[in-house]
Amino acid sequence: MSTNPITPPLESSDHNTRGTRPSTEVSHTYSHPSLPATQSAPALSGQVQADSSPSTPSYVQPRQWKPTVTWVIIAMNVLIWLASTALERIIGPNLPLVWGAKHNGLIVQGQAWRMVTPVFLHLNGIHLAFNMYAIYMIGPQIERYFGHARFLSIYLLSGVYGVLCSFILNPNPSAGASGAIFGLVGTQAVFFYRYRHALGQRGRRLFRSTLTVIAFNLVLTFTTPNIDIWGHLGGLFAGALLGWNLTPRYQASATAHGPSLVDLNGPRQWGAAVLGAIILLVASTWMAITLQAPGM
Repeated sequence: MSTNPITPPLESSDHNTRGTRPSTEVSHTYSHPSLPATQSAPALSGQVQADSSPSTPSYVQPRQWKPTVTWVIIAMNVLIWLASTALERIIGPNLPLVWGAKHNGLIVQGQAWRMVTPVFLHLNGIHLAFNMYAIYMIGPQIERYFGHARFLSIYLLSGVYGVLCSFILNPNPSAGASGAIFGLVGTQAVFFYRYRHALGQRGRRLFRSTLTVIAFNLVLTFTTPNIDIWGHLGGLFAGALLGWNLTPRYQASATAHGPSLVDLNGPRQWGAAVLGAIILLVASTWMAITLQAPGM
């Protein structure tokens, strides 16, 4: 089983040509989905659940987490890019891209790690800067509402599902965090939809703004060259489905210390959803690789 890396140098490309051998160039995007112009978290009503009446008072707020994981993700991506740039200047080839970019032929030959590593790789500083800015804009709000574990699950699974979708439908190599970012935007849209009543007029406005952001970035995805279209779409749909199953479902509860909010979608519930998504991802990846193997 061959494990030869991609021959450097790598360039960006997203040209799909029937009957020709896919190039070893890497497709990516400089466009980025971003949050409507706010990072503040609107207060949820203390006596409402998702999709419930907007007429109840709002004197209790759910717990809001600090965006620790968001900053860790940004730091990891920046450090990986700095390391790859340094290695490229010292020894020539950009080893992280050579050994980590999504490359269908090498994945079929056994380099299955390429289904995950593209989420953490970027081609150059501009590519990195746009994606990290998008994570900075949308990540803190999602993490505040969903918590560290749910946020990280959505980010990673959306990114890898985006790579899987690209592997199935795009023969060209690719790299970048855009699929994971589109997944966060899909989650945000689902969250604001489910809490469109609880958050009142502002919540409905944020839901419409998120749809506008999605529409705008889809237009860029389909009209800008060198973009992995299927990676974006796969991440978006995965994020929306994960968001639907992982969104906190708050219910007011009276305690000796006063009213409080209880998340009915507890660790067992959302953990089962994450486990199911992982099992489906592994099974789908195995099937996709098997179908692309020579002789199939």
